[in-house]
Amino acid sequence: MGVWVPRPDAFFYPPQTLAYGVALARTAGYDALALDAVGERLPLRAAVDRVRSEHPDVIVVHVAPQTWEADRAFLQAVRERLPNVPCLLIGTGARFVPREDWAPLADGLLVGDAEAGLVAALAALVSGEEAAGL
Repeated sequence: MGVWVPRPDAFFYPPQTLAYGVALARTAGYDALALDAVGERLPLRAAVDRVRSEHPDVIVVHVAPQTWEADRAFLQAVRERLPNVPCLLIGTGARFVPREDWAPLADGLLVGDAEAGLVAALAALVSGEEAAGL
């Protein structure tokens, strides 16, 4: 849901998945917060520090094949600083990131539109149960 061109700082997108996800999680009773690190142009360490300062129970990260290298760097930093916090990957293109690439860095990947399965995936991730698309 964005536009990518082959030059530095050339990925542009409206963060609608972020807004929808937070709204869905809040409606389901989660105390959800959002961080658009790309939109705020936060350096990696600052983004991870911001996440860490919130003491999250679960971290949801929007990933895409086109941004995977930056996504991987963020996820590695999150794993180092918050090793016991479950991490869920979302994004309509996330399913195209090979499992062997994301599995060491996240606890689950939601296939398809996050709007359709985010709440069930969050509940399943926390409880250890199964959910459609997770």
